Amino acid sequence: MSVWHELKRHIEDRREERRANLSEVQASLIARLIEIADLRLCDREVVGWFTSERNKLTISTSAPAKLDDWPAIPLKNLEHIDEPLLTLSVTFDKIGVRGYSIQLCGKRRIVGSPPWYARVDLDGVGESTNKGVGLCSHALLHTHVGASLGDDHVPSLDPRGERKRFSTRVPTPWLLPVDALNWLLATADRRLEPVPSVRAT
Repeated sequence: MSVWHELKRHIEDRREERRANLSEVQASLIARLIEIADLRLCDREVVGWFTSERNKLTISTSAPAKLDDWPAIPLKNLEHIDEPLLTLSVTFDKIGVRGYSIQLCGKRRIVGSPPWYARVDLDGVGESTNKGVGLCSHALLHTHVGASLGDDHVPSLDPRGERKRFSTRVPTPWLLPVDALNWLLATADRRLEPVPSVRAT
């Protein structure tokens, strides 16, 4: 078994071990965002900006921002980026979290720099076909960093014959949606690091 199959098995096993239903995931996301609101980095009304339907949790249209066509949670006063927007979508099955996409976009403070873009995707666990070329270049759980598909104008050939935009996918070990949210927040602001490093004395 290759390391890529082992990573896929790790994700599938952890998903079963750390089962979380829609209400648990929603509560964990809201609890973390309330902590962010207490730091005055987002609005406390975030509590009402979630909606669920047919085993899917998303940001509702009552949220005050949009990223393309997606309702988004605006953040503010982050250390590294201006105009940060958070989007998310989580799907569930009888085991628990089946798939999700959580992204943070914004503007870097360095003149001439590309936009800030990071996203964590869990492709649908248990789907009959894997996405992409294979488990190495398109791991079941992965992060996109750097350029969004919309901002990257370098096309690549899809093996199925369709043109697609290039986006780097970094393989990721198992993360629940709130863990992915924590990673995105910590990369944009040191104050939001949930597990500070311990220095030897």
